[in-house]
Amino acid sequence: MDHQNYVTMAEVQDKHWWFRARRAILRRTLARLKLPPAARILDAGCGTGANLRMLTEFGQVWGMEYDQFAIDFANKIPKTTIAHGFLPDDIPFASTTFHLVTVLDVLSCIESDGEAIKALARRLEPGGWLVITAPAFDFLFSSHDRASHHYRRYTISRLIAAVEPSGLEVRFSSYFNA
Repeated sequence: MDHQNYVTMAEVQDKHWWFRARRAILRRTLARLKLPPAARILDAGCGTGANLRMLTEFGQVWGMEYDQFAIDFANKIPKTTIAHGFLPDDIPFASTTFHLVTVLDVLSCIESDGEAIKALARRLEPGGWLVITAPAFDFLFSSHDRASHHYRRYTISRLIAAVEPSGLEVRFSSYFNA
């Protein structure tokens, strides 16, 4: 992602309607999962930490990110551990498995999305959850996608096709912000 996108995210992530609405949708979705009380949660590609506070409501949170500015900013959020990492080949916290892994608007930035999903699936506890959000519909591809270094946008069927080879079962899919 272009550096300026991280700076802008850091400035607006707590107050902009899009971030707030997405967190509200995610909070409701995560509340339906059968997570243990002290769930271990990995936010893969946490950026500047827009979702980290909300995720701490569900357990102990680790985040991974490759941009140093974003890591430094996210590290200011209490009750989280943030480390440098990159999908699919450099997932930190090597000895830790997770009850929940989130990859929120990150998969489209990874050239080998299927390999990233497989790598994250290997870090899940048995019965764990992988929650993915991704920008939808190629016809909406724009200059913002280019600045965010997106390779693609998704339809539900395209995302399911990327997930299925990992051995994970898709339990719910939907569009939002439509």
